[in-house]
Amino acid sequence: MVQHLKPLTTLRGIAALMIVLHHALGYFLTPLGAAIAQHSHFFEQSYLWVDFFFILSGFVLAHVYGKRFAETVSGWGYREFIFARFARLYPLHIVILGGLVLLELLLSSTPFTGNQSLMGLFSNIFMLQGFDWQHPPFFNGWTYWNESAWAISVEWLMYLVFPWVLLNGLRLKRSGAIATAIAAYLALISVTLISSGDLNCLGIPGMIRCLAEATLGILMYRYYQAYGQAFSQRIATLVMILAVIGAAIIMHTRAYDLMAIPCFSLLIVAAARLRTTQGIAPPLHSRLGLYLGTLSYGIYMVHWPIQVFTTALLRPYFATPLGTDWSMAAMVSFLMLYLLIVIGLAALAYHVIEAPCRTWLRQASWSPKMPKPSSSLS
Repeated sequence: MVQHLKPLTTLRGIAALMIVLHHALGYFLTPLGAAIAQHSHFFEQSYLWVDFFFILSGFVLAHVYGKRFAETVSGWGYREFIFARFARLYPLHIVILGGLVLLELLLSSTPFTGNQSLMGLFSNIFMLQGFDWQHPPFFNGWTYWNESAWAISVEWLMYLVFPWVLLNGLRLKRSGAIATAIAAYLALISVTLISSGDLNCLGIPGMIRCLAEATLGILMYRYYQAYGQAFSQRIATLVMILAVIGAAIIMHTRAYDLMAIPCFSLLIVAAARLRTTQGIAPPLHSRLGLYLGTLSYGIYMVHWPIQVFTTALLRPYFATPLGTDWSMAAMVSFLMLYLLIVIGLAALAYHVIEAPCRTWLRQASWSPKMPKPSSSLS
């Protein structure tokens, strides 16, 4: 049985909330975001937590599927892997998309136009919304409907090739692993050059971004396997603290995005090593932290529709951006209420949609399963 790396689950929940705050302060409660930006760029640059997710995804998938794909990628193994990822992502995605379609029909005077076009809808249905199909060759653009779900789109496309990336990543010799890490980092540099100068990009650059960072996650897992056990709890704690401080300083000062990638990589390796409940580890092993991590996908998926619905609901009462002329206490209180609603709806989505649908899909008689080895009597 694969060991559950509990601290990484907790960090996933924290990262999801950071992305929610990035969107809330940048697109929803903008006066509060502008007030905070006068003192710190931390939340402005918190789109980098998506990069943390991509690295973490490579690391965790290597941990879960490393033995299965260490020697070869069989047809059965590949189908089971893809179906498991589909069962993880698609049910909540399609339910939320259906809700947004209903919202469009009820609230829009000209439905299925502009950002909520039928082309965008169909690309969402097939999880291709990471590419702006209206503006080829897909180097720039914007994603529509549940806009934050672009990352789910590119991660899904990454899953299609991931078993072979994992197979080759685990087979590499030390020199090959170093060369691959350098190549992945150069790919990320190219992303910043062909996009807007940072990692906050979609389309083909977003796909390169995801695949390169997932590859780095695989290589960091190799490092964790080879050397992670040699880290004492104190050293792992120190590395984790320094990595968090480094990432926070980079985002606070709005430094070069790529400087955050090593910080996130070290944070993941160090946190994975914190298996005991000593030092700073207890919060990472707490029930609340683990539950928040369990809800992380739902948190990420529901928060943008909540912003859309709340904005549409309050638009008749506010001629100016939400929060204009509010006191700081009022804006912070509204933000806290918003976060509680996001977490509450994510919990509802997990228990009503995510978990039941995933279980049903995986247990369905027609779902792909690895064939059991035949036994014979001699």
